[in-house]
Amino acid sequence: MINLQKIKNKGTFNILVVDRARISSLIKNYCAIKILESKKKTNCIVISDLRKDHYLYKLYKKMGFEKIEKTLSLNIIFYNFFILIKSVFKFSTILKYFINNDFHKFIYNYKVSNVTIGDIVYDRYIRTGFNFLSPSFLDIKFLKIFFYTIFKTYYIEKLIKKKKINLIIVNTHVYANNYSISFKLSKKLKIDLLYIKDFQITYFKKGKYSMKNDPRVITKDKLNTNYLTKIKKNYMKKILKKRIYGKLKHFDFKFAYSNNKKIIKNDLKKLNIDINKFEKVVLLASHALSDANHFYQEFGSFSPFKDYYTQLIETLRFAKENPQILFLVRPHPSSSFWKENGLIEKILKKYTRTNILLVDRNYSTSDLLENSDTVITVSGTIGLEAAGYFRKKPILAGKSIYSAAGFSFNSMSKREYFNNILMPKKKFILNNIEYNFAQKALYYHQEVLNKEFPTVISMENRLLSTNKYIVNLNKFLKKKNIEQDPYYKYLEEKINL
Repeated sequence: MINLQKIKNKGTFNILVVDRARISSLIKNYCAIKILESKKKTNCIVISDLRKDHYLYKLYKKMGFEKIEKTLSLNIIFYNFFILIKSVFKFSTILKYFINNDFHKFIYNYKVSNVTIGDIVYDRYIRTGFNFLSPSFLDIKFLKIFFYTIFKTYYIEKLIKKKKINLIIVNTHVYANNYSISFKLSKKLKIDLLYIKDFQITYFKKGKYSMKNDPRVITKDKLNTNYLTKIKKNYMKKILKKRIYGKLKHFDFKFAYSNNKKIIKNDLKKLNIDINKFEKVVLLASHALSDANHFYQEFGSFSPFKDYYTQLIETLRFAKENPQILFLVRPHPSSSFWKENGLIEKILKKYTRTNILLVDRNYSTSDLLENSDTVITVSGTIGLEAAGYFRKKPILAGKSIYSAAGFSFNSMSKREYFNNILMPKKKFILNNIEYNFAQKALYYHQEVLNKEFPTVISMENRLLSTNKYIVNLNKFLKKKNIEQDPYYKYLEEKINL
């Protein structure tokens, strides 16, 4: 299938490779091990719940990953009776959250072995089946995810200690999975962590990831060290123009900004809606409701709402009570990818008002931002775009990874959030200092943090099929070595033992 040199795997520097069940993740992990082999005598252990007949399992073996451990099976449960008993006891503690029906507290406070797991359990629970519409502590689906996550947390911690792991490699940290649990355990156990998510690669010594050292968190200190020169600013304007008009490769940008025909001002006239009669125009930008609601919780991100759906519904209720404000409700541009087509439209039927208007994918996000006074988001990059390109101060339904950069209205409570929406129109125009930071933040996010380049190792195109990925990789390997791919070299720069 893919012909790559086997890893050596005969050393004493113990590495836990956490499988994500994706071909691109496997190849990135393989490249990381090849690089680490040049620095240390490595010994790799893979944890995965793949079946032995799965093509990825076979590929791991073919590449020299001989030690593959499962984290959940009847045998594992039977031979780890003490962990099972602990898990059952811990499972019973859900009662206090059930009695109060408090998912918010569960998400932010529930811990196993001093590791918060409420966020990843809840996000896995609502990932499919639209469970965010009516979440229940009594739902069998929730209870199964909850119990398995408890058991896996105890089991993986035991495995890490038993194997004397020196380094953990993960490809993301979202949802209740082996990689999200291992990610959290690295910090507790003070074990080096190599985080490889697409073009975002970070080596955390002793698992000490935080708002300060994670490159994705945007703060004034980081922006001050990334001086925005006149040349950079002019370059940024060109790039942002491409972003705003859907010319960049990422599918979110294409869905949001390209191939849009409608103009909001024209349609408001057709509907006999006089925009000047409203105190302000607010763009309510919905997230994909089932997608990673608490992705940045480990880095201090917070919302007074338990999930994106709750924030949307309560904001719509608020909109009904405040007819002096025009709300343009925008479904997430990638809602079709998350199989949420038509969901926002259906929800809005319950909130029919002259001041609440659906703006679908036929409108360009750039046109909507240009004709709004502010945008509401929980933590979306649309807040960066509104501030850095359109000079408009966004309202965050909580605290995001760019809250500390000084150009957003943050909301640590629901009361503060709704008061932010009621702010006078003039408050949403950034002053020169705020705008400067917003421009730097957008440049940093676009050109420093998410800088992409042609590579066969990492999927630039998120929608690329597995077969196409393998075809592209094999074509490359016929002419060159894997070490010659730019991503391999980029990974080498980032790995710092």
